[in-house]
Amino acid sequence: MSIIDTEPRETKILARIDGATNPESAELLDDGETLIFGNCTMVMGNPHHRGGKSLVYLQDQAFITQAKLLGEGEVSVTNRHLVQGLTGTLGTEVHRKGTRLWPPGTGLTACGGKPFAVDIDAPLGGDDVARQQIFAFDPLSGESRGRIALWEGSPIAKALGHRVDMPNGLAVAPNGDIYIADNPNSDPNQAKPPPVPSCVYRIPHESIDGLLEDDPAAAATVDAVEWEGWFNGVAASPIDGSAWAVTCSYDDPLNGAVIRLDADDFAASRLPDPFVKDLGICDGAAVSRRGTVFATNPIAKEVFVFPTDGSKQRLVIDGERLPVSNPADINVIYPSFLRGEPALALGDICVGSKPGAAQVLVLDISGL
Repeated sequence: MSIIDTEPRETKILARIDGATNPESAELLDDGETLIFGNCTMVMGNPHHRGGKSLVYLQDQAFITQAKLLGEGEVSVTNRHLVQGLTGTLGTEVHRKGTRLWPPGTGLTACGGKPFAVDIDAPLGGDDVARQQIFAFDPLSGESRGRIALWEGSPIAKALGHRVDMPNGLAVAPNGDIYIADNPNSDPNQAKPPPVPSCVYRIPHESIDGLLEDDPAAAATVDAVEWEGWFNGVAASPIDGSAWAVTCSYDDPLNGAVIRLDADDFAASRLPDPFVKDLGICDGAAVSRRGTVFATNPIAKEVFVFPTDGSKQRLVIDGERLPVSNPADINVIYPSFLRGEPALALGDICVGSKPGAAQVLVLDISGL
């Protein structure tokens, strides 16, 4: 099936950060200037994973970068390696509410997922060394603030009956709940069946401190919504806190969909009908304060836009497709210099590129 019909929506590049290494996701701190993004460091060609035709993440070589966004065209990298030694940073967020153990403004990244290897030719790492987790850090200093374990044998894995295989999307709701999506694509021989169910998980805000301390009672409060395809990116609505997840696989029954999940859906482990489908293989999702929904398709190199008026749009520059290689996760941000209007932080992971050859773009989405 073909991608849905859309109308072009003009945008422009407000800022470009070069020198990134497969940047999957970027987020802005509440100061309106400090941008953090994950560099997931991945390779194609590892012979131990589907004959070298699929992505593999390099163990302990992912990192978080800090930059300053001061105005249109005014951007600088302030700390290229704010946090180092991670694996597959596939989602970057800011926890604005805080907990007893986390101050407000704590940075989060979903990381540690499979498949991974120490280099392009090495055997794949197994469950004995995988460390799927939500890693917390000080977004100014890079200092660790703990982790929520998602790996095999962790309290969450025991409560669910399975690990989170590839944590590939991360979002924080206004009430402090955390959403995380799993894209379990680590079988070295075939895509299906997946090694664990593909789910979107909800971690209640009141359970975070317990999970940081590996409390089984806290793990028992984690909800999951499963489906037969794969989820990828997930966003939290700033309006009502609902989760918005995208689907991602070649044999997706919905052919690339955006799905909204509310509290009742998580309580019932229920998958609702999609908000929109037929977008192709999707990666990222975002929602603005006005309720506009965004989704990316890295294969088609498209960023889709769904305003509340019901229209279906795609971002273009001078009527042409965006100058991106593989648009991945996205976040709606509110830079100070835009005085309340939104921008879109877009990681262009540039599959197959050398380290330092990728980019993060900040796009003008004023009015959306």
